[in-house]
Amino acid sequence: MLFIIVNIAYVVLPFCFAMLHYKLSTQKFNLTRLSFVYFLFFNVFLKAVPIGISAVSLGHSMASENGWVFSPMFAQYGITIGTMGLMGVFAVFIKGGFRLATALMFALFSIFAGTLHIVQMAQGVPLTSHNPIVLIIFDFITAITLLYFIFNKNIRGDL
Repeated sequence: MLFIIVNIAYVVLPFCFAMLHYKLSTQKFNLTRLSFVYFLFFNVFLKAVPIGISAVSLGHSMASENGWVFSPMFAQYGITIGTMGLMGVFAVFIKGGFRLATALMFALFSIFAGTLHIVQMAQGVPLTSHNPIVLIIFDFITAITLLYFIFNKNIRGDL
């Protein structure tokens, strides 16, 4: 149940914070752009960095849990995902194409991760998540929301 609440928070809280920022700010901001920035921070940084840290630090146990032989691939995967998370932080402060590139990269990652989880479930590979269906659904919700922001004309207007 906690897993579902956390994933709902990842999707809903960025829009709540953007609305609060929009209402309390004395400057004039575009609400869509604010939502995009907060969504990048919450869904790229706050999702990717913990995944990267756990893959680097718990690679041995993840491999043994799945019956695999440990390889440096776990650490490389963790470094890659952690780097994506850091790009999510930089995207908050850097305008233009870097934001769109970070969003596109994480949207593609979410699509591929969701597809991989579907294949793992079909093959009977045990997933580390307690609710793999919820994980898959929220991977695709994150990807669809980021793709919506990427193709929104209000977002691309600041390039």
